[in-house]
Amino acid sequence: MVPPGQEATGPPCRPVCGASRSPNGPLSHILSEVLNAMADQLDQQVKTECRSTEELVAGVEVANGRIMTRPTVFSMDVKALYPSLKAKVVAKEVSKVFLELDLKVEVDDHQLGLYLVLVVGREELVRQGLGHVTPTRRHTAGAAPSITTAEVSGGTACESKFIRVKRTPTTLQRRKMVALALEQGILVTMQSHSYRFHGKTYLQSYRSHYLISGNFSGTFSDTAKNSGIF
Repeated sequence: MVPPGQEATGPPCRPVCGASRSPNGPLSHILSEVLNAMADQLDQQVKTECRSTEELVAGVEVANGRIMTRPTVFSMDVKALYPSLKAKVVAKEVSKVFLELDLKVEVDDHQLGLYLVLVVGREELVRQGLGHVTPTRRHTAGAAPSITTAEVSGGTACESKFIRVKRTPTTLQRRKMVALALEQGILVTMQSHSYRFHGKTYLQSYRSHYLISGNFSGTFSDTAKNSGIF
């Protein structure tokens, strides 16, 4: 892997990255469990998912047995697919597709509501009809708590800054809450991809690499590990 800002020599090649842990790893793992289930259910409708080279070869052999007037062969390989994805577009689309599917995700309503209050905000939740099924602040004076609040990292060890709601979300409301959580989680994961090279920490954003001064915060990792949402 070539340090950012230095040109590589030789033909273009794909970097090989080996990692055992990352700041956004736990959250990414939780999201991938849901996304894989979504992909499996979606493929039952569109039937276009290809999981391996062997599966592709088998599909080509089936196609070769058909009578085609003007067959067309094209490559499905995309140059720089993942770095080219736009985080906001991807997150919004996943949220939309989840609502269209019939996938059931087991969640803790209170923890899910607390997460949404912290990352989405009360105003947006009320706008989407979720104000009555998500926690409200116990005290409105001062700055609103964020995802770094001690209540997230400390769990039940500290006094809650929020009032639990007594109303249970309807099935539709719960699905909307999960869709919102997926959208926010994907944004966090895609926008916080960091790596170390030659003793320095970089934050990757699409095709750019930014040097992070000091130590990279483990906020997102701590949030995922201590969260009781899923």
